[in-house]
Amino acid sequence: MLLKIDEHRDCYRRCFGTADGRRVLGHLLMDMGFFDPNTESLELRNYATRIVRTLGFCDTPNKVDQLVGKMFEVTQGE
Repeated sequence: MLLKIDEHRDCYRRCFGTADGRRVLGHLLMDMGFFDPNTESLELRNYATRIVRTLGFCDTPNKVDQLVGKMFEVTQGE
């Protein structure tokens, strides 16, 4: 089963790992309310969260630390 999960993750990472894929992922996450705590569509927000988890960005404490670190690299006020 682990192999199947890894293959699935690899497919997602290949898909969203390109410049265009990252733009699409960003658009999907914004459109699904991933960054909006006041979204009315919790189902879509949960689905966006599943996509992020499938990509493997938050499945270990070390990855969460890396993700939080990257958040602080985002410029303010833009």
